[in-house]
Amino acid sequence: MIVFAPQNMVMDPPFTRLDVLSCRNVLIYLTAKLQRVLLPIFHHSLIADGVLLLGNAESIGGATDLFESIDSKLRLFRKIDHEG
Repeated sequence: MIVFAPQNMVMDPPFTRLDVLSCRNVLIYLTAKLQRVLLPIFHHSLIADGVLLLGNAESIGGATDLFESIDSKLRLFRKIDHEG
């Protein structure tokens, strides 16, 4: 099932238990500080081994403890599960 919904990424509670979170070409318009706030929210929203899809000009920055690269060219990242 796919759900499309408008949402304030910072103020609204995140959807959870997502298999894939696509955030293409959004982070590039946000400050580095706001990006550092959002990446842990994205991490929380995904299931174990969930996938984060970013745009070509985007990266996970310093969130290497939260995500690992699946395909750097396609900007696909897998959630690192800290719960075991």
